[in-house]
Amino acid sequence: MQAGSLTIKRILAAAIFSFICVIATPLYAVSQVVGEQSDHCVTLHMGDDDINGYLRRDGSFIDCNTGKVYTKDQIKDFLPPSQSYCNCTCNIGLLPGITFKAGAKLSPDAIAILAAAAHTIKGSPACHVTVMGYVPNAVNKASQQLAWDRVTAVIKYLVEKEGISENRLIFSFDNMGDGNIVDMQPTTVTGPYTVPAPFPQYRQKQ
Repeated sequence: MQAGSLTIKRILAAAIFSFICVIATPLYAVSQVVGEQSDHCVTLHMGDDDINGYLRRDGSFIDCNTGKVYTKDQIKDFLPPSQSYCNCTCNIGLLPGITFKAGAKLSPDAIAILAAAAHTIKGSPACHVTVMGYVPNAVNKASQQLAWDRVTAVIKYLVEKEGISENRLIFSFDNMGDGNIVDMQPTTVTGPYTVPAPFPQYRQKQ
């Protein structure tokens, strides 16, 4: 009885191992092309050039030194990336916060601050920026949507008026804090530049 049970266990173990090999091998091959972490800095080898940058979740690649974006098809012939000696650093200091008095419309003062911040961001292509909205401790649907609207207003201005690539901006609206402030935090990771509105029925007019 024990011998039969042991044989069954060995058969099951072998079957599981074979299944893992079949699934894991192609996944490993894909990871060599698109990188193990899409929000980490990697190095692509193209001929004699090493290009440091970020692989995004959609498979595109952003050169952290020039800000140039390569599509998934454009990087398919590159040698596999390596994270061992990537050199993407963000040297931007603190960026100013944007204050809203009511609603989600940017004031003239806010626009002036964003214009100055955009100049700094453009000068540091290795940096991405997390645009952070906040909700107060007493969270409700309207306050969450207002935070989303305010982050949207900041990102929209930076992209449409200042020409900042949307791929360099990270949308974050549900942080706890002062709901009248939107902060801009330099970072070397990537993330989504837009997310669905949490409660669109409460959206503010821009």
